Amino acid sequence: MVRPIPSAAPGQPYLIPHFGGGVDEGASLLDLPPYVASAIANVDYPRHPAASVRAGSAKLNSSGAIATSAITGLYDVGFSAGARAMLAKCATVLYKWNTATSVWDPKKQSLTAGNVRFATYRDTAIMAGPNAPLKSTDGATWTALGGSPPTAKYIAIHESRVFLFNKASYESTVYASALDNPEDWTTVTGSGASGSFPVNTNDGTVGTGLWVLPGVGRLLIGKERALYRLYGSSPANFTAEFLSTRAGPVNQEAGVVTPDGRFYYAGHDGIYLLPNYGSPHQIQRPVQTTWDTLNRAQLARIAAGYTTANGIERILFAIPTGAGASPDTALVLYPQFTAPGYPDGIWSVWTGVAPYVFPCSGSGAIQVSDTDHLAWGDAAGFVWKGLVGTQDGAADVAWSWTSGALGFGRPDLEHYLETIHPMARTETSGTLSIAYAMSIAGAFGTAATVNLATETPVKRIPCPFADGEAVRGHVARLRLSGTAGPATIENITARYRRGD
Repeated sequence: MVRPIPSAAPGQPYLIPHFGGGVDEGASLLDLPPYVASAIANVDYPRHPAASVRAGSAKLNSSGAIATSAITGLYDVGFSAGARAMLAKCATVLYKWNTATSVWDPKKQSLTAGNVRFATYRDTAIMAGPNAPLKSTDGATWTALGGSPPTAKYIAIHESRVFLFNKASYESTVYASALDNPEDWTTVTGSGASGSFPVNTNDGTVGTGLWVLPGVGRLLIGKERALYRLYGSSPANFTAEFLSTRAGPVNQEAGVVTPDGRFYYAGHDGIYLLPNYGSPHQIQRPVQTTWDTLNRAQLARIAAGYTTANGIERILFAIPTGAGASPDTALVLYPQFTAPGYPDGIWSVWTGVAPYVFPCSGSGAIQVSDTDHLAWGDAAGFVWKGLVGTQDGAADVAWSWTSGALGFGRPDLEHYLETIHPMARTETSGTLSIAYAMSIAGAFGTAATVNLATETPVKRIPCPFADGEAVRGHVARLRLSGTAGPATIENITARYRRGD
């Protein structure tokens, strides 16, 4: 049973001191701390431990889709001469964002449809995917990468070499360029030779991606059911050693690396964290209920993203749910905010966002008007800026936070709620709705409303909120919600009295 502030006397308060514990969808409602939600939607933590409605998102190409097809590659790269290129592949064309006209200009046409990945080697951007690798030094002109590199799905830059992985008919072979030369794939002698090496070609699975961990100097190699680390200094002694034989990343887009070298990825059975040292472990338990709605026929569509917007680190996993073929829900982890029982960070769940791919760049961001933005490409040909404004396009962001069971100190006695006192930040507009139930499985009653522009920071709301709803119980549950932002809730105090 959750323990309230010690008080069995009538009229004494129960305090939810903050909302900084995120959500735990699977825990018993009787075991949840008051600051942990049992269900959550579109809550963000820019003012942790207060709970805020997440900011909105806006289409970069608001005048129309790039094409009536999914964005299958997104990259933002700066070159030493000062040029910057934001790139997006859609259908069979590679586009570059025109900052002067705010439109996407086609730069490379007649490509093969399918996902592409980008990497930058010493001021040269390289694109890998269904076509032979292409290179560019300005994002506008693209030519073939020299030296007869293999046509492979995945690319990484590591230890002054370009690595390519998952070539047709050689889906478990990693290829490495010559040392210091991304356009030499044929020299096979000497310490700087190019070459290739197999990664457990007998396990019946294929390669799913390459990731470089900054700071710790590691190249990770993903397969469907395993994760490997590269050892060695040249193709002559390169080997791939197991980090995990339980689950590998389901695709390249499903893994994300943080600037300090942590690796988060979605496997077939959950979300994993590979810390700077050690082995990967599962971390999705607090959002297991939402994870279980995943359309498992679309595992390859999971997309992972990263942002430090507002100084808050967020790891996002966009998943397709139900019968959906594209992501429609994001599981959001906040690694810098921990709580007892949640050592890897707290979680939220966002709806109304539909990332098909996140940027390949290490920051996970795109730069617009010299400002970095969380960004993604969707399945309809649009590129979005995230965490801007208060709407997703023209749609308001609806949100909710639902508590566990709040006890009254005497589980043998029933009580009435007398008043509820929410503390919220004053906003220019918007409302906060509060409803309560007086049993674990009971329905929530009529909601009371707080005008966030005129009735904050504290409003006293007498209970019941409607005639005929004066119900007593052994526990209470609260639900906070809103149909539009902004809103930030600091804490709530509830007063109660014995029901005898």
